[in-house]
Amino acid sequence: MARQPTAASLSEQRLDGIWEIAPGRVRKPNYDTDKIAAIVNATLQSKPEGMTHWS
Repeated sequence: MARQPTAASLSEQRLDGIWEIAPGRVRKPNYDTDKIAAIVNATLQSKPEGMTHWS
């Protein structure tokens, strides 16, 4: 469960702290559109070896 900011931390950081990543957290990876398209295409146009379809 994500930790909710407290009123004290919000008043101290204001908007300056809004984009900071809390300790122990990491940014989610960003994939470019070509990589996303390749994954979607592979999923829709192929099937796992020895299987009839993706589950």
